[in-house]
Amino acid sequence: MNILEEKNMFEFDSGKSGEKVCILAGVHGNEMGGIEALKLIIQKFEDRIIKLKKGKIVFVLANPKAIEKNVRFIEENLNRCFVENKLKTNSYEEKLSFDLKNIFESCDICLDLHSSFVKDSKPFIICEENAFDLVQSFPMEIICSGFDLIQPGGTDYYMNRIGKIGLCVECGFLEDEESINLAENIMLSLLRNLDMISNGFVNYNLKIDKKKYYQVRELYCTNDEFRLLKEFKDFEAVCKNQSIGTDGKNQIKSNYDGFILFARDVLRDSLDREAFLLGQENKRNI
Repeated sequence: MNILEEKNMFEFDSGKSGEKVCILAGVHGNEMGGIEALKLIIQKFEDRIIKLKKGKIVFVLANPKAIEKNVRFIEENLNRCFVENKLKTNSYEEKLSFDLKNIFESCDICLDLHSSFVKDSKPFIICEENAFDLVQSFPMEIICSGFDLIQPGGTDYYMNRIGKIGLCVECGFLEDEESINLAENIMLSLLRNLDMISNGFVNYNLKIDKKKYYQVRELYCTNDEFRLLKEFKDFEAVCKNQSIGTDGKNQIKSNYDGFILFARDVLRDSLDREAFLLGQENKRNI
């Protein structure tokens, strides 16, 4: 029995051949920027302010209960439920993932909209090399790869695993209203790049001609209770042997010169044990 109700899915069909694109928001229910942007775009399609030239598109509010409660998830992180050979939990999010997989398997490209819990967060794109050309038009400077290997289980991971294209975008701090505008423009950038629409661009005053490429290399998950020594910005530089925080009585240090991402405290009773990611810049900037 499907638990993702039709009222949370909105499909538009041009009646002409072309790619089928899935755009998601609310995988994490408290990341409201993408959710609000998705609702705005859906309304513009319904009002025919934006018209589809070819192909199909399906918009999905991915975790309805979490969105309603304004929480990250109900029972477990939905964006880790798409991993191969996942330990069965029978959770609400695991059941949702089965419904979403059915949608993904019918699509060519999936774009997943997220926001960061880190203040002053830099917007960035998460994708692998199969999508580097596709995201050049996105109004974001940073492209970050390596998540499929280091932090598998996301929507983009699943799409890549089945031979399709998975994209995830972090649109900035989750309480920043500007993230709504950016998320809307990213959706339209993708559809324009695929020549699926010819109108509908928002007035977002940002143009990035040169991209920076980064790669995540390590995920630290706490064993006890993790406390940061300070607040780290996303992509803040760290040095080899620099102290990041404490895990119980143990001091945790960086293993190399690079950057830190998604750094946060993790309480003992937290269901999500991921404390931070470390990575390094790739020298393929163009």
